[in-house]
Amino acid sequence: MEKTTVRSAGRSFFAGCRLIISRRWYIITGKARWSPVENRRHNIDLLESLAIYLVLVYHSTLYAVNFVSDPTPLRYGAYFSRTALAVCVPLFFFVNGYLLFNRPFSLRRHVLRTLRLAVLVFFWGLALTLLTLPLKGEPFSLGTVLRAVLEQDPAWEMNRFWFLGALVCVYLFFPALKALYDASPRAFALSAGVFWLLTLGWTFLGQLGDMLGALLGRSLRVTDYEALAMFNPFRGTHGYALAYFCAGGLAFRWEPRLLALRARRRNLAAALGFLLCCCGLFLVGVFYTTRRAQASVWDPVWQGYDSIFTFFAVLFLYVLSLNCRRERPLLRCLSENTLGVYLLHGLLVRLTRPWLMAVPALRNLPVNLVYALLILLLTLGLTLLLKKLPLLRRLL
Repeated sequence: MEKTTVRSAGRSFFAGCRLIISRRWYIITGKARWSPVENRRHNIDLLESLAIYLVLVYHSTLYAVNFVSDPTPLRYGAYFSRTALAVCVPLFFFVNGYLLFNRPFSLRRHVLRTLRLAVLVFFWGLALTLLTLPLKGEPFSLGTVLRAVLEQDPAWEMNRFWFLGALVCVYLFFPALKALYDASPRAFALSAGVFWLLTLGWTFLGQLGDMLGALLGRSLRVTDYEALAMFNPFRGTHGYALAYFCAGGLAFRWEPRLLALRARRRNLAAALGFLLCCCGLFLVGVFYTTRRAQASVWDPVWQGYDSIFTFFAVLFLYVLSLNCRRERPLLRCLSENTLGVYLLHGLLVRLTRPWLMAVPALRNLPVNLVYALLILLLTLGLTLLLKKLPLLRRLL
């Protein structure tokens, strides 16, 4: 009897705390923290939150990774840590496919979403260009602004929006892919396989040829032959986004089979697989870096998006995320506001990073991880505040 009373009191106490926190959350964000009836994938909240955090770690790098100029175990270790960041943007493509392929489709809504995304790119590209002109010491002129917005110069914030441009391109194909996904699962899987072969597989074939050529002392890069390249419509583009996008749709269908596996073995295999993928990307990076004449390193993040090692690393992270079955309010809030964080973080990094780089003791990976987390929380708070303004509510 006493145990029952204690349990009832405990449940009442936690229910009251949950109600108080929920009300405060509504006052701060304007959104209910818990919905009475909702079919939400909490593991997707985790993946999106992880993706945006890794993007910030990459864009706010404080530590050196050049093992050519400083061939020490510390530099090699720092370079290896970069391979784990390669999944950041591909995770977004994967999650988009996971969600969109398994929702009711409305052509009108999809067209409006695609147009809105394209408008956002140019609106924020123009806004951030105007804000960063004084920071860069550039004189204001129409020509400077137009070049910064229309040319993807890495020195300007507009260059960071390539991901949104690639997502718009994927959305242009989505109506046809969605119809195929619903009508013929096998045909869709075949199409996804073709996308994979012509993008990630194509890159792997080129890398394999380079490595074999280095062993044999002659060029074996078969992907450079026009007789083969003319059959590939995705060469020289961000076509690999389609491979990740379609993989997300397939993952949703295969999820029941994955959940049927024993969790412990599934997690162990996925964790080991992710580590092996990082090792594979690391070896590719070391190979290409050592072949270069100049003292620069092959970037395993930017140049690793279309690597098969990154692709499988994304799949392994997805498998690990299946353990997330309960709602985490902070992860959900991040998941719902990743676009705002993505759009705003560059300006904060540009303002604060030079101060940290001026202190040698702060130029290391642990500080970088904490710094990226602070930028993440600040931009999240800024996004929630800006969404209170009617004019900016639909622009974040």
